[in-house]
Amino acid sequence: MSEPMPPDTPRTAALLELLERHPRALLTGPPGSGKSTLARSAAAALAERGQVCRCLAADPGLPGFGPPGAVCLGRWNERLGDWQLEAIEALATLDSARFRLPLTEAVRRMAAQADEGPLLIDAPGVERGIGGAELLPTLAGAGRVSAVVRLAPAQVSDPYSHERAALGLATLSLPAPPQARHPGKQQRRLWRTAAWDEYLHSAEARELDLSALTIVGAPPPGDAPHAWPGRQIGLLDAGGATLVMGEVFALVGDRLTVRTPPLTGTPRTLLIRDARRSAEGQLGTARHHPHSSSASSEEPALSYALQESATGPRPTLRLDGVRATLANGVFGDPLLHLRLRHRKRSLLFDLGDPGRLPARLAHQVSDVFISHAHFDHIGGFPWLLRSRIGDYPPCRMYGPPGLAGHLDGFMRGILWDRVEEKAPRFEVFELHGEQLAHYRLVAGQSMKALSPREVGDGVLHQEIGFRIRAVTLDHGTPVLAFAYEPDTQVRSARSVWRCTAGSLARGSASSSCAY
Repeated sequence: MSEPMPPDTPRTAALLELLERHPRALLTGPPGSGKSTLARSAAAALAERGQVCRCLAADPGLPGFGPPGAVCLGRWNERLGDWQLEAIEALATLDSARFRLPLTEAVRRMAAQADEGPLLIDAPGVERGIGGAELLPTLAGAGRVSAVVRLAPAQVSDPYSHERAALGLATLSLPAPPQARHPGKQQRRLWRTAAWDEYLHSAEARELDLSALTIVGAPPPGDAPHAWPGRQIGLLDAGGATLVMGEVFALVGDRLTVRTPPLTGTPRTLLIRDARRSAEGQLGTARHHPHSSSASSEEPALSYALQESATGPRPTLRLDGVRATLANGVFGDPLLHLRLRHRKRSLLFDLGDPGRLPARLAHQVSDVFISHAHFDHIGGFPWLLRSRIGDYPPCRMYGPPGLAGHLDGFMRGILWDRVEEKAPRFEVFELHGEQLAHYRLVAGQSMKALSPREVGDGVLHQEIGFRIRAVTLDHGTPVLAFAYEPDTQVRSARSVWRCTAGSLARGSASSSCAY
């Protein structure tokens, strides 16, 4: 799935001329060069001539059509003006460069299913390292092609010119359209997720008995049910053909609840893909869970510990899947680290000296809640800023009036001439009474004010599992006190953690305990 480009007559005409002599062609080139768009344009032109064209989308990370995570065979439908999915084969991983053999074998089986007539194999955009060098000849052989097309920007040299010549096949080199751009990891994630949501638009819930299925792929431990929701799956018949793909909703004992499009046929094998929908809803490679939940089965539902440090005791509180730690102790700069352990992400309350936190943690911080902008509460922002250079989703920041201007001042004091698309990005929200002002900060760009929204009962942020509530206090300047409120019930009372400037406490809905 990629942004549509306008029809490209010269490139399409060159490809059509090639297909007259070589009806099976492999389309190669770097990501974003327009391979999928060229295949669509050629298929539409062939349909006008009365010819049926098929395409084999062989990039499991982001196929030109069909569900991500699979090799997809489609036939051009002139009435729809799009590919009509004929067959899919689910793969255990999105990474086509590291796991080349399963991809190649899937292409071999799918290409054998294609009827006579033009067949375009849309290859992954792998043009570096040994992975790309091996993938080129193996895909050409598996697809039984007689021609190889390379589509790339004119200034980008061919890293595999010798490998291409060694194939002994007809070759065609075409310049990529001027508007073609490498989409970047973040944009690919967004497109991949959109393609997956589109595939599941008619999905229905169904329950599977794991004891009746053969399980292959990359399954999480059976006694770690928290690791299953969001995982991509494939259901295979007795012959190994993929019937349908789906997404796990929950695992309870041996009963797996999944969402799949309508199912025809009887599944015999469950393929667990190495891909999972994140807490932010994006589909990507799943993190491994080498240890089952039994490793921590003796951990009580609630535990409290004090670790001595140079800045005094470091309180740590554990409740179900959450761990909260005062990173700098009770006497150091305020920074409360709230780790959502089963989601592999973190929330920060205040942002003082982060010296005790590893830089890689910043990549997993999704939300930061700032009580006020005194230096000991916000001085760690440069650490977060530097660590967010790269293909990361925007980090959300919440705080009192003026927070966006303070953060913008930090960012404007730095020269950002080399980060380009990898610039750090933040969505900043300021609490103004019953309204939440919204600003967008991108390093190297001007601050942008977006539409505000109303705040009900002080709830700044809410998602499945918890909410964050805030009230305004007086500290000579407006100060926010935050409450983390999980949905889980502990001894029939709702657990509430209230977080203000430099303490840690626990209370209940009926007996609050603030600090």
